[in-house]
Amino acid sequence: MAGQLQAEYGISVHVFAKDLSQPGAAERLWSDVSEANITVDILINNAGTGVYGEFQNESIDALKQMQMLNMVALTTLSRLALPGRMGITDDSLLKSKERENNQNCGRGSS
Repeated sequence: MAGQLQAEYGISVHVFAKDLSQPGAAERLWSDVSEANITVDILINNAGTGVYGEFQNESIDALKQMQMLNMVALTTLSRLALPGRMGITDDSLLKSKERENNQNCGRGSS
């Protein structure tokens, strides 16, 4: 995808592979971006996952990973990006509604 974006739009693309469902990954991502001296103009969260079985049958670990990715990483990265966005009046912190609308937290028991 990085190559396609560079070819189509003539922009610089930096790839930082992180599993944002793991504790501390959002902070490590932001640290890597900062160390590379990259200014984040737009932060788009398009990550997300869900569990699709009956809630009482889902593993606690799967639920924690889903929460880490869907809520904790989003909140952490938004907070870390905010100081650089203060005083800027555009909507540069975005959460993709497409992912949000397709997520499921499992079915409750009947």
